Amino acid sequence: MNKIAMVFFGAVMLCGCVKVDYTGQKFPATPMSQEVKYYSSREQIPVDQYTIIGRFVITAPRKSDGYTFQAKLLEEGRKYGGDAVCRIDMKTVSRGAYARKDEEFGAPRTAGEPTVSAGQRGEPSPLVGEYSSQQQKIVRALLLKKRTEVEKILK
Repeated sequence: MNKIAMVFFGAVMLCGCVKVDYTGQKFPATPMSQEVKYYSSREQIPVDQYTIIGRFVITAPRKSDGYTFQAKLLEEGRKYGGDAVCRIDMKTVSRGAYARKDEEFGAPRTAGEPTVSAGQRGEPSPLVGEYSSQQQKIVRALLLKKRTEVEKILK
């Protein structure tokens, strides 16, 4: 398999694990001929040009990078009729971590192995440690629409 195909396959697999939650208004989809702008902070948004119409929370595997989130935000923003998206924050969180405690630990016996009584092996000692943990990245973003467009729709 050539490198380009491997990169494409990896990107498809990564995007399949991205979960998008959207809360807000839905307008007709933004046409492909119109650009959906991307802002990485609130300070970049032009004053009095946009209205917030919704909020995104995107969850993806820890290895996801900013470009993965940017592409997904632009795609989803276009789908919901936005003119711009603004990433508010990105953080890595641990999910599914829990402690495991076993009262007795040992390898399974094989057939024909002599049985050892509890008195011969001593008192069982508890085994405590982290059993499972998964890290994910979470991005919060705003979906924006031009104020003039919102005013036209509301009239």
